[in-house]
Formats: sequence, C-alpha cells, structure tokens
Amino acid sequence: MILGGINNIRVLAAAVHVTVFEMSQGRKMFVASRIWLLQTSLMLLYIFCGVNFSAGLDRISLGQSLNASQTIISGGGKFELGFFTLNSVQFYMGIWYKNIPGQTIVWVANRDMPISVGSYSLSQLVLSEDGNLTLFDGFKRPIWSTNSTFRFLNASEGAVVLLDTGNLVLSDEFNVVWQSFDYPTDTFLPGGKIGLDKTTNRSQLM
Repeated sequence: MILGGINNIRVLAAAVHVTVFEMSQGRKMFVASRIWLLQTSLMLLYIFCGVNFSAGLDRISLGQSLNASQTIISGGGKFELGFFTLNSVQFYMGIWYKNIPGQTIVWVANRDMPISVGSYSLSQLVLSEDGNLTLFDGFKRPIWSTNSTFRFLNASEGAVVLLDTGNLVLSDEFNVVWQSFDYPTDTFLPGGKIGLDKTTNRSQLM
C-alpha cells in the first residue's frame, strides 16, 4: 500500500510538472507572439503610411526629406513646418502656429509656385548633400530652393532646424547658411527682418 501510494504521488508530481512546463511554454509563446505582432504592425505602418520615426522633431538632417504627410515641430511646440493647402487644389510648404486654431500661416516657401493636386502626394522637401533645401513636386521637379552656394564639410553637422521663434534655419556647427527670417512673406514675427539699413548695412529688426 505504501509503495502504491508513493507511485501515485510520483505520477501526480510528474503530471503537475508537465502542466507547469506547458503553461510556461505557452506563456513564452504568447509573449513572443505579441512581440512579433507589434513589430509587424510597426513595419506595416512605416510601409503603407510613410511614417518617418524622426518626424515630429524640430529638424531635417542632411540627406533626409519631409514628405507630404509629415511635419517638423519647433522644440517648444510653438511652430510647425509642413505642406498645407487653402483650396484643396494648390499646395504649399510653409510654417504655421502649432497651437492656434485655423492654421495661421506665418511663412510660405513656394507662394508664387504652388504644387498641383495631381503631384502633391509624392512631393518632398529635401535637404540635399549639396547643402540646399529644395522642394520637389511629385514629378521630381524643383519648385523652390534655398539656392545656397555653401558646402558642408561634415555631412553629420548639416541640418535645417525650426526654432521656437518661427525661424527656419539652415546651418552647420559654425555657420548659418540660410534662414527664413531673411525672406519674409506677408507675416512678420518678433525678431524677423523687415529691411536693410543702407547707412549701417545692418538688418532692421522688429
């Protein structure tokens, strides 16, 4: 009787061990499955929605681009740069207040040469290796450019940054190559240039 009881206990213990092992393996498989599902979802989101995981930052680095569905936001969240339209037919690249309803535009790059609705979806703002910030329509035609002759010595240092002043600045570690404050449209922001004092040869500021 004692021997039979011991054997029964051994069988029960083995069964419990197998059950615990199966539960443990099942949990590992469940966790692995969830991780795989998350990775796959993120990859599909990147492919089909054109998500750039650096989008939403305050800059475009040398060799990078901004597509029609992306924006960059100034460090303090005051201004946003991206594509916009006023009539759903013509599209522009510009800067607007981030948190003011109605998308108040403060600067426009291609105000005299809008992008047509037919080529808008594939348009890009590109910071090229030659140091220029260039706007291309969907047919790869240049629509607007900074037209800079400056050449970056170190590609890792070149970037265009949207500041909390609303100024879009193209620079490297030491040089400001171009800035939107030098080319205002119809809105002046504090610190923006409104003209040149020919006597002092200095920019007049607001």
